[in-house]
Amino acid sequence: MGKLGYSVHYASLEAVTNAYERELQYGGVYVLSEVPPTPLSSVEITLRILEKEPILVEGRVVNVVGDGFFAQFSDRAPLDSIREFIQLAKANAPREQETLVSTQTDAHGDSRPAEPGESNDTVMDSPSPVDAPSAGDTATEGGIGPALSGPVRNVWQLIDMSSGVPIGQQVRELTVAERSRLARQANRPVRAILIRDREKRIHIDVVKNPKTTDEEIIEWSGLSGISPLALKWISTQKRLMQNRTLQLNLIKNPMTPPNIALKLVKVIHISECRKIAKSNKVRDAIARVARKRVAEAVERM
Repeated sequence: MGKLGYSVHYASLEAVTNAYERELQYGGVYVLSEVPPTPLSSVEITLRILEKEPILVEGRVVNVVGDGFFAQFSDRAPLDSIREFIQLAKANAPREQETLVSTQTDAHGDSRPAEPGESNDTVMDSPSPVDAPSAGDTATEGGIGPALSGPVRNVWQLIDMSSGVPIGQQVRELTVAERSRLARQANRPVRAILIRDREKRIHIDVVKNPKTTDEEIIEWSGLSGISPLALKWISTQKRLMQNRTLQLNLIKNPMTPPNIALKLVKVIHISECRKIAKSNKVRDAIARVARKRVAEAVERM
């Protein structure tokens, strides 16, 4: 079965400029559709910009919102031509616009000067009706995405919590860049998935997420698969490092940089040091330092 086909038409320079700043430059587009496709499905989208040659892009549905859906492009190359078109069009635009006499249309279809108090605004950004899909397409129509609140990078939600597709599967389907961006703003269930991601560079984004709690960081510090960079960052957080459980986790975790673990084993309480000295789950160098501390404590008794 072929990909579903959709079309988005930007009828003015202002319309495509707004769409580029809002969503296109981030590698995706909002498409109006009466019957949106399912999340993670593949689609083909035809971007029509004024009277230019249509641009065909492939993408994947990442979320269904309102009367349409957001699609992530598989290839960002077409965005370069859109950006160049916008820059060229703006450069060639006249610096001063000729003053025009606003007109209104009467009941007979004739134009007449606008009466005092009448609005002379014209709609510039409304997308014109899109062309009918080609044979085999099941799309209804395309459109421009609704205004979204929050930072610009949150143009769409990469994870749909209401979807029937398991969250873990949705996360795995994302690219590394998408998972990294998601990690910086994910909620708790998604953070629990991303902190175990096979790409360890994502772990640092998860621990730095402003929503991440101390409880989560303490738990994650004991994960044997967590990134050493994430553990190094955790060790720089003075408030967190006062927690004894966190200290022990960092000492025992084989992913903790050795210099950090050795520094901690020299300052933890002697009762904890005795446990480390007897443990067969810590690195030999750390165990030796712990045994030395215990021996010195015995000599002082």
